[in-house]
Amino acid sequence: PVDLPHVRDVLEEYCDRIVVLGRSTADRYSNWKGMGGAYPFVKDILEAGKSVVEMEGDYYLLLTNADVSPTENFYQYAGSILEESSSSAISIHQKILSSNPALHLGYGLSLPAGMSNGVKHGLATSIMQQAQQSMHYGGGQDHSGTDCFLFHTSMLDAIDFGDQFLGYQPWGEALNLMLHIMAKNYRAMPLTGMGTFHLGYSKSFFSADSWKPRGNMSFWKDVPKEELDNLLYCPLVTTPPEDAATLQNVINCGKWFKPRTSITTNEQDSPNDTTTSGEQSTENMDKLFIPNFVAQGYEEVYLHSDYSKFQPEFLKYTAEGIPTSNDISALQSTRTARQQWIYWYGNKE
Repeated sequence: PVDLPHVRDVLEEYCDRIVVLGRSTADRYSNWKGMGGAYPFVKDILEAGKSVVEMEGDYYLLLTNADVSPTENFYQYAGSILEESSSSAISIHQKILSSNPALHLGYGLSLPAGMSNGVKHGLATSIMQQAQQSMHYGGGQDHSGTDCFLFHTSMLDAIDFGDQFLGYQPWGEALNLMLHIMAKNYRAMPLTGMGTFHLGYSKSFFSADSWKPRGNMSFWKDVPKEELDNLLYCPLVTTPPEDAATLQNVINCGKWFKPRTSITTNEQDSPNDTTTSGEQSTENMDKLFIPNFVAQGYEEVYLHSDYSKFQPEFLKYTAEGIPTSNDISALQSTRTARQQWIYWYGNKE
């Protein structure tokens, strides 16, 4: 990145290792209008984490947004949850400290130009101490989203993380839904003063019922029809994406959950007695779709781990292979609605 030299001297004060990612959304979608910014891909961040660990066997990697901070005792607390539950992955919901501590130090949302790194470090330390104290005494409000995860190495191999990128919905909710299916004993870490927090709350979320177009939707026309068709397969989309980056991540979500194959099983047989078939479901037969997020060679993990318990609860596929999520069924848009978006905003039949 062109700005790396400007931040390296700061990062080296706090980081044992710095890994520069080889690509971002600015590279991957450089020919698309309206994307803007450079956001990292989930797959690349996890690969960078694996390269830092440089070890085989059992370990966990933490994935979260850059503006999420752990409390002083977070890792000990998370470790106890993992040991108690024997989970292969957990999610962590953070607290939102709505009053930005920086404002109490006499500064606004930006610092004066020319301030030395030493002074900045002192201010950051004071801010974090205030935040830690607020967390300790139960301050903040619960964050409704999901954007912090701990993965066991078994999950890193079993999942194809596709092209989901951070910074725009629905990467966190899509990953959360997938882990409910793939991970062993997946659960959310209880919200306590030993979790994670975020300073300030800048985004607003709205339901499908309250959605109203607020901007120019012409960027849809820049997307090929075969790409827009992937909207049909994202089980989490509730309203038409209002910017190019969100639209792209919803498309990537659809590619993630889109079936790459299916198997047909006899309901009376053992789950292990499956045969590959392209035929339609018949009486006493059940078609199971295997989505793209299942890595090649890990189909059995999907079919015979927590899949049999959680798949019907969190994710179902229609006979045509369209995924639906029971978890948000009240908000989820219909297939017909999404086809209408493609027609209205993309002007594509």
